[in-house]
Amino acid sequence: MKISEKKAKENNRDYAFRIIKENIINLELKPGSMISEQDIANELNLSRTPVHEALQELSTTKIIQILPQRGSYVSLIDLSLVDEAIFMRSTIEVAVAELACDKASEQDLINMEENLNIQPDTAPEAAAVNTETKKKSSKPALFLKKIWNFIKEKRSYFIAFFIPAILLFGAYAAFGVHPFGDMSVLVLDLNGQYVYYFEHLRDVLHGSGSPFISWSRNLTGETVGMFAYYLASPFTLIPMLLPRSVMTESLLIMQLCKVGTASVTFNYYLRHSKGCRNSTAMLFGLLYSLMGYMIVQLMNPMWLD
Repeated sequence: MKISEKKAKENNRDYAFRIIKENIINLELKPGSMISEQDIANELNLSRTPVHEALQELSTTKIIQILPQRGSYVSLIDLSLVDEAIFMRSTIEVAVAELACDKASEQDLINMEENLNIQPDTAPEAAAVNTETKKKSSKPALFLKKIWNFIKEKRSYFIAFFIPAILLFGAYAAFGVHPFGDMSVLVLDLNGQYVYYFEHLRDVLHGSGSPFISWSRNLTGETVGMFAYYLASPFTLIPMLLPRSVMTESLLIMQLCKVGTASVTFNYYLRHSKGCRNSTAMLFGLLYSLMGYMIVQLMNPMWLD
């Protein structure tokens, strides 16, 4: 009989119960063999009382058979019980799996996929192979794999981002907006104010012009308040990083990113605050990002933030 160490906070009865059960399951104690309370007590360095109690409890699970005046025996395998267990599991587990599929959230599916991915690492042989493979893998390859896994895990959010952005971009193409035609995203306030603000801030960040004041005809006066009020947005980095000569295209990209981000954030809100399904959150995120207010305020981008 194989004996393992006693676990922390495990009493004598539970210890005896666990050791006897493990040895029966692993066929160290074979079906039909007699079990001596005294022998097991000696091997476990226990008194007979906890062993006796453990055997009594095991008898309720039918893996131990206690015969009065004869002793305790490991039960023979009852094929009818095996068939019954197979039937019960095949019926109940299939039903549970179907319910889980209906009710599983996107995060549940991600967690299941992560669980499946780490299962090979639990086998010693597989772990050794994986360790050797990881040593041979280059750091850039591992980094790219992490990025790819992140995209797979969060793919619903990437989809939520790109659908409205692509639809808006397609609308611009259909209406002949630059670079597809002579029309431009520079209309009303975006053309009369913002484009000059973006250009001046870009000049300041690239070492040309004062961050505090401007004597330009369009910007005469202090500029710190102007930057804070009109341009304090992370999306401002887009026209700041791209060349000044493509400012119009930069603002178009910024509009697409704001629309896509609006879809993602509303999608996230609906799923985590309201418990909406992924498909429902995706639909309403799309509607939110392309509603009339969003389209009208594309020419006044501070209100989109």
